[in-house]
Amino acid sequence: MRAQRQSTSGFSLTELLAAISIIGILSSIALPNYTQSVCKSKQAEAINEITMLQTASMSYSDEFGAAPTSWDQINAIMPVQTLSSSGIKSTASGSLSTRHTLRSNQYSLSGSSSGAVLNFQVEPIKGCDNYDGKACVNTQNGMSDITKGDSKSSAVATTCT
Repeated sequence: MRAQRQSTSGFSLTELLAAISIIGILSSIALPNYTQSVCKSKQAEAINEITMLQTASMSYSDEFGAAPTSWDQINAIMPVQTLSSSGIKSTASGSLSTRHTLRSNQYSLSGSSSGAVLNFQVEPIKGCDNYDGKACVNTQNGMSDITKGDSKSSAVATTCT
């Protein structure tokens, strides 16, 4: 009597382990790069917001002859869209030091003024540590500066004197 050969279709245990190992290695390389890219794109949106605030501050100064000292004054030039604590879209109000959540719900925004120099800062609300941003604008001489943090360190102070 002849022994019948059993047909094998599929992968051996060794082949499966090799495939899983390769997938694991590729994932360990790709996932941090993906996370970093997501953080950079969220940061770019926040930096865009403070760039517009620099422009609005200069416009306010040109229009009214003095640097703005509150979110309400900047809103006279450009609405600063934020989220309320209940998640409803609104505009920023109060003094520049009042912290607001940007409408993306990813970053918080705050500012300060010292004479003609206005400073703005965005900080991530959750995750993306060190992907913050700082900006300043001098409404008398037009100087401006923006710095961004990266995965290794936070944004450094800006200078607009």
